[in-house]
Amino acid sequence: MRISILFAGLCLLPTLAFGQTTDTLEKLRQSRQIVLGVRSNAQPFSTMSSSGPVGYSVDLCGKVADSLRKELKMPDLKVRYVPVTAGDRIAKLKSGEIDIECGSSVNTKSRQADVAFSYSTFFAGEKLLVRTDSKIQDIEGLAGRAVVVLKGSTAEKMFTQIRDSQIHTMKLVSVNTMAEAFNALESRKVDAVAQVDVLAEGMRLGSSNPAGYALTEKALSVEPMGLMVRKNDKALLGVVDRTLAALYSSGEINAIYDKWFNSNAFRMPMTAMLRDSIAHPNREPAVALGLGYQM
Repeated sequence: MRISILFAGLCLLPTLAFGQTTDTLEKLRQSRQIVLGVRSNAQPFSTMSSSGPVGYSVDLCGKVADSLRKELKMPDLKVRYVPVTAGDRIAKLKSGEIDIECGSSVNTKSRQADVAFSYSTFFAGEKLLVRTDSKIQDIEGLAGRAVVVLKGSTAEKMFTQIRDSQIHTMKLVSVNTMAEAFNALESRKVDAVAQVDVLAEGMRLGSSNPAGYALTEKALSVEPMGLMVRKNDKALLGVVDRTLAALYSSGEINAIYDKWFNSNAFRMPMTAMLRDSIAHPNREPAVALGLGYQM
């Protein structure tokens, strides 16, 4: 209840009129605050605790806020958090309701038409989360089955294409949150959750019976994640990228990564792709592995 009240309170805070400008740094000088969009249930990237938003992406955005305080010579720059979902995060960014999205957003070519992405901060792959008694091992096992996806997610786009071009008898169910998605799987309303592996594993580990669920082995995509800012907001993106580059070159990123991905609660070793991206920062978009689908 405490968390719900805290998050609801964040939603009620007023937002500043932003207009059409993309000079966010000037906006920050006037408002003396940076507004970060966070997810309520996207662990380990962004989730709510009794003290507020926490997670890997939240920590990275906290480092960006520190950089802004130094670069703008505003040590009193405040951070305000606004909740976002997979379905409304881009709209809230474009409208100016948030300045940076600090969740688990995948960099895709289609999204690049609306927003800008930072250097890649994580690499994931699309998989299925299934009940262990379902005998589903890959997408070929989805004929006549129901699959739940989040509205506005890369899974929704990919599995809509899979249904329309390949598995016509697969039923897609769209929901707004990962909690709704897992509840549908747990209650046997659907047979699988289509989600990037790291978020699906977070759902599995957070369940009351982790052994009752499993991820399919083969990844259907390579999906780099990053922090999102408004398109053409070059000044703010520059601060974000310089902050990430400094974390990467100094090695400080390793401690932040281990805090969230190599703990007793969650264990996912850093991939070779992320290690390479840390050594050579880039913002390459996601690709579907040999499937021919657009992301």
